[in-house]
Amino acid sequence: MLTKFEHFALDEWLSEYPSNMSFQNVLDKIYEEDEGITPWEMIEDYDALTIIETIMNTKSHAERVFGEAA
Repeated sequence: MLTKFEHFALDEWLSEYPSNMSFQNVLDKIYEEDEGITPWEMIEDYDALTIIETIMNTKSHAERVFGEAA
């Protein structure tokens, strides 16, 4: 199950991903360039590592601003 911060970060940058996957599994699928993961149009041309880094930075920022991971 995703924490609220993981869910926020994924929703911020991806338009489609399997809802039953863990955060790490979604990141792994991005790295593997899985067809089931769709980045939002504004970042669709970014390489996989940049997308992953962006998602992780968003998660970390949300945790710092809104509190500890739940």
